[in-house]
Parts: sequence; structure tokens; C-alpha cells
Amino acid sequence: MASPPQPPVPADDPSPDSVRLVDPDTGEPVPTADLRQQFARRPSAGDQEAERAFINSKLELIRTHPTLSEAEKQAAVAEVLGKPHSPAQGEQPAGDHDPAAGG
Repeated sequence: MASPPQPPVPADDPSPDSVRLVDPDTGEPVPTADLRQQFARRPSAGDQEAERAFINSKLELIRTHPTLSEAEKQAAVAEVLGKPHSPAQGEQPAGDHDPAAGG
């Protein structure tokens, strides 16, 4: 049974400037290029609108959730919006359950 082709391996030059890869079958360098600039894309107005719509849909989901308490909804909304939320007096932070209270 023949073994599958092996991917190129890094050259023996450990310097940071060396990104040469060597074909293990031929020992020849494999041509490489940095194409990050070519494939980079900047957010467009459409991307920002889509992001805003996504966040608004999540906020609506939280606000209309049938089993979350108002405090849990407020904490979830604050988390989605990236704002700190401190529990109201007597409120337990989401996820913290007091076993003595049956939670």
C-alpha cells in the first residue's frame, strides 16, 4: 500500500525570516507568498448592518424569553451589549445556585 503524499516541511533554516518550505520528495524549495493583504477585507456597511440586526435579534430573544426572570434578562442583555451587570440586592448572579435553597 502506497503512503499518501506528505505536506511540505519547514526548511532547516530556523531564522524568523525563513518561511521556505521544502518538498520532502524532491528536496526542492516550495514557492510561497504572503497573500494576507490580497485576501484581507474590511468590514462594509452591509456587514455592520448585519451585525446590528443579529445583535438586535438576540436582544429580542432575551427580552421575550418565557422562563428567564427580569434580573436574568437584564444580566443577559448587559452581557450581549458588553456592559458590566451587578446583581440587584438579594439577587444571585446567573449560574450561582444556593444548594440550601434547593437550587
